[in-house]
Amino acid sequence: MEIYRAILCSYVFSWIYILSSLPLTLSYRTTKVFNFAHPIFITYGAYVVIIVNEVLGREIPLAVAVFLAFVVGGLVSLISHLLVFKPLSYQRVSSNVYMVTSMGLWFIYQYVLYIVCQLLTRRYDVNFLSYSTIEYKDVRFLQDVLGLNSMPQYTITATLIGVSVGVALYILFNKTVLGLSLRGIADNASLVAICGVPINRLVNLTWFLVGGITALSGVIWVNFSGSTTPDLGLNIVVDNFAAAFIGGLYSLPITAVASIVLALIENMLLAVLNYYFGVQPTVRIAIVFGIVLAILVARPPMGAGGGLPYRFIKRVSRK
Repeated sequence: MEIYRAILCSYVFSWIYILSSLPLTLSYRTTKVFNFAHPIFITYGAYVVIIVNEVLGREIPLAVAVFLAFVVGGLVSLISHLLVFKPLSYQRVSSNVYMVTSMGLWFIYQYVLYIVCQLLTRRYDVNFLSYSTIEYKDVRFLQDVLGLNSMPQYTITATLIGVSVGVALYILFNKTVLGLSLRGIADNASLVAICGVPINRLVNLTWFLVGGITALSGVIWVNFSGSTTPDLGLNIVVDNFAAAFIGGLYSLPITAVASIVLALIENMLLAVLNYYFGVQPTVRIAIVFGIVLAILVARPPMGAGGGLPYRFIKRVSRK
């Protein structure tokens, strides 16, 4: 039973990490801004669903949850770009300034959410600071129709959202002029600008997509977890960054594969350690940090810092 549970958790966490790590890589490729406030989009996506669920009543449709979370996450991301990151880009500040600024944004968004949760807790007499699992009524209807009632609802929710986003992104970046333009900005913005492509508009669109897609992982989370708190982003941030690092902050396919591998390592390894040695799940963060440190030593993003492969290649080339 523990192994079965670990497999299900690995599957769901794979989609959560993919939906939150791919946008992180996409935003860095396009804007060269490593946004440390990125995990807040996950939290806001989850709490949009929670607030709407409580206001409208239990079991809102998944379609409504996805739409609202995507829009709110996208708007928060776009506003962050327009009011903070874009003005900083005009000043040509260093990457350290972007890092500190984005961390400050994270704290601001975090405490704004805490205030909202406290106000809503008083208004509705419900604990918004630790909200229970949400069921989606259209997913339950689908389960009844297809005879999948024995399957946990969160596996169906994760599959529907993950596959839909994956197909949409593939079509966007490989079959449309808009997607090709976005890829062009990431590869050579100056050349794209010469061709007359409106770079500012496309960058704004990228920020909106990044926030919107990331927020969808929060839609999955509230269907999966028994407790959602304003600190949700803290529970996933290390995994997001680790998957993005493995992808070199450039490759979307490698980032996706890394997300799956991280989910498998975390859940399967923890299941084995807990079963045989009684190790508690709280060591999960230590495992992830260990993976991150190994990546930084062996394969830093894009070879930066002289990682092991870089040093080996340099040594061979000198011979």
